This record gives sequence, C-alpha cells and structure tokens, in this order.
Amino acid sequence: MIRNDGFDFGTLVISLDFELMWGILDWQDPLSYEENVRGVYRAIPEILSLFHKHGIHATWGTVGMIACRDYAQWKEGFPSVLPEYEKEKLSPYHHGSELQRFDASLLFAPDLISRIASTEHQEIASHTYSHYYCREAGQTKEAYSQDLKCGRNALTAYNPELRSLILPRNQSNPDYAEIQKENGLINYRGTERAGFWGGPGIIKGKRTLNRALRLVDSYISLSGHNCYPYQEIKDANGLNNIRSSRFLRPYSKRFSFLEPLKIHRIKRQMKYAAKNHKVFHMWWHPHNFGVNTEENIRNLTEIVEYFENLKREYGMRSLNLSELGEMIK
Repeated sequence: MIRNDGFDFGTLVISLDFELMWGILDWQDPLSYEENVRGVYRAIPEILSLFHKHGIHATWGTVGMIACRDYAQWKEGFPSVLPEYEKEKLSPYHHGSELQRFDASLLFAPDLISRIASTEHQEIASHTYSHYYCREAGQTKEAYSQDLKCGRNALTAYNPELRSLILPRNQSNPDYAEIQKENGLINYRGTERAGFWGGPGIIKGKRTLNRALRLVDSYISLSGHNCYPYQEIKDANGLNNIRSSRFLRPYSKRFSFLEPLKIHRIKRQMKYAAKNHKVFHMWWHPHNFGVNTEENIRNLTEIVEYFENLKREYGMRSLNLSELGEMIK
C-alpha cells in the first residue's frame, strides 16, 4: 500500500546523546555518576559493533567540548559570549576549577568521536558545544548562536556536512529557528506529544508526577504508539522535527522483572510504525549503558534483531536524522 505521503515503508530512527560528564555537571554530585561515564568506553564499541552487524543507521548528538584534547584546549576555545543562566550550575564555564579534579577521559574523547564517525551509517550531529539549555532563564539568542558556531567548528572535522542537532533535554526554542538554519542544522529531535514527556499539556509544577508517569509509560502504554507520518516532520519554521517516540530506559536491577514488558512495549511501537508506514524514533545516552552493559546490550540486540524481522516482513528501513531529513526534502 502506498500512503498519500508517498512513503510505503516505516522507518526506525535511533539517536544517542553523547555527552560524557558535560551532561552531568549540573547534578548535585557528578562524581557519583563516574562509573556510568567510564563505562562509555566499553559501551560505545559494543553498540557500534551491533549497529554494524545489523545495518543500523544512527545519529550521535555529540557535545562539542568532547572533541577537545585536554583541559588547556578547552579553556582556549570559549565562545565570545557565554550563557549566563540564572542557575549558574547549569553552565560548564562556572565549573572551571572543579573540572580539573576529573580524569580527562571523563570530559574529552576525540578518539571515540573518530571511531563513531568511521563506522558505516553513523552520523555525528551537534549536541551543542556546551550542553546548552536554550529555554533556561538568563541565556540569550547571541549566546546560543555563539555556542552552535563553536560546536560546528569542533565537529566538522568528523562530519563536514553537519546537518542535525540533538538539543539537551530536548529543549527546542521556536524563537531560535533562524539561528539553527544559519548553522545548517535543519534536523532536530523534538519531544513526544504526551504532556508528561514535555509535549503540549505538560503538567507544570508536577515534576515528580510527570517522572512517575514517564516511568510507567516505559512498561505500559499510557501515551500510545508515539509514531507519526512523514508529513508531520516539517515544522512551522521549515526545520525537520524528527520527534522522539521512546526513550530506551536502561536496565534496572530493581525493576528487572519488568524488562520483558519494556522490550515488548518497544516492539509493539516498532511494528505499528512498520505496518502503518510511520516513523519510530528511539533514543538514549551511551552512559545509560555504562553500567549493566551486558544486560543493556542484550536488550538492544533483541530490539535490532526484531527490526530485521520487520525489515523482511514489511520493508521497514533504518535511517539517521540526516538521511530521513534529506529523503523528505
């Protein structure tokens, strides 16, 4: 069946937020998460090997600061305008002296970026330069623009045609669309439609409730399949909003008895996308696999093997953000 949008296949999109410690610094005690971040050096090669084996195309949103060789180069590369968040701890530039207590491998990994970039069908994308929060109070358009430019300069050695942007916390800001276009970043990952995932109807001031609903939704369908037709990707500003369908929650020993439910939920969403020629977009962080790596890789293996079944039966495809954005253009 050919649908009226012209596409007769479903698409699996996978994106990962590669951030090392840069996405953890605003936590109360980032060192409490050190084991997860160190585990990235084992998890990423295993993920890449699995993707290569099963023909999975993926987008790796990479914090530009990771491309620095060391702390000295990081200090030399500050943008001309820094974000001045009302909550100072959100800015990595306010953690300068504190960063020196970290092992450099927790902050900088240009070799890992090279390994990802050299693996077939893997796209290096921007995760901003500084893990920038573009909807937090105090930051400005000018600071955002400078951050994206620094991110492009840091990552073009790995991807000369940088076209995709994964925004920290999926904080897209419609007022900044022109800045993204100026930097060639025409594809981005928006949030799921359900309010408790950050979409329309979010229950403001109820953070605990929203988190509880997201947890339950990972195992039992509260928000539905969250797949969408291709014609919904182009947003009002002319950017490609390839929005999320499912966060791949990492393996939990506490909830290990629920793991089959979690994987079954994902498979049902994938099958819906395959049968109805829609997009299913799954994402996570490499550091989510930094502990319990074996169990997380086993779950991911089951998912990508199921994709191969859907590919054979329904013609489902695996595309990264740029490939999908180019296809619908």
